[in-house]
Amino acid sequence: MDIDEGFWIALDELVSKSEIIIDRPKGTRHPKYSDILYDVDYGYLKDTAERHFNNEKISMKTTVDA
Repeated sequence: MDIDEGFWIALDELVSKSEIIIDRPKGTRHPKYSDILYDVDYGYLKDTAERHFNNEKISMKTTVDA
């Protein structure tokens, strides 16, 4: 399934205008399932919906230029 360029433009705009809340930082364990370790920052976009129900979840992987 191809996602057109308009989708990515709209997504970039949504992220750029929203506050990113990292509620589970990289290296931390899931609060309920301690065997799950987050290998990337995990969070959501503030004010997109009710937290922990239907809000837009995001994960972020950062890179460092060598």
